[in-house]
Amino acid sequence: MKYTLIIVFISLFCHLNLQAAAQLNLKKDSTNLPLVFVMDEDNEQLIENLYDVYDMSLLTICGNNLELTGSKVVDLISEIESFANKMNFNINGVKFYYNVYFEKNGTIKHFAFMLRPESKNIDLKSLISFLNTFVPNYKMPLPPKNKNKFSILGMSAYFPFYKGKVGGK
Repeated sequence: MKYTLIIVFISLFCHLNLQAAAQLNLKKDSTNLPLVFVMDEDNEQLIENLYDVYDMSLLTICGNNLELTGSKVVDLISEIESFANKMNFNINGVKFYYNVYFEKNGTIKHFAFMLRPESKNIDLKSLISFLNTFVPNYKMPLPPKNKNKFSILGMSAYFPFYKGKVGGK
């Protein structure tokens, strides 16, 4: 009986250590995600881990100013389109949902996207390659006092993009 109890405790201890190690590896893997990747079921847990690291929203960084936040999102999408034009990459007809995870200085650490069903057919490898070229060249202008990593989550982009007016300006 005494040995059975010891074996049960050792088994439980080993099981808990394995679970903890798996969690640490999962968190470590989320930082090793590629710069640009497709959101899918295979990396769902890793994306959830990014929420913990990039838990502040762009809205919060912008002092809860909706107009400023909106203009920064519009500028990001406009810059993607402008870069596509410069690179002679035809992005017209592409529609996707996206999450962007930013470092404290406004550079992008991860850009995750998922094509919308009504998007034109486009080779995912070429779109990822294009975005891999764009992302390192983009830096969002931020208030000088920003000290936080942040994210833009659950947004949608359509190309060609109509910038229009933000906040009635």
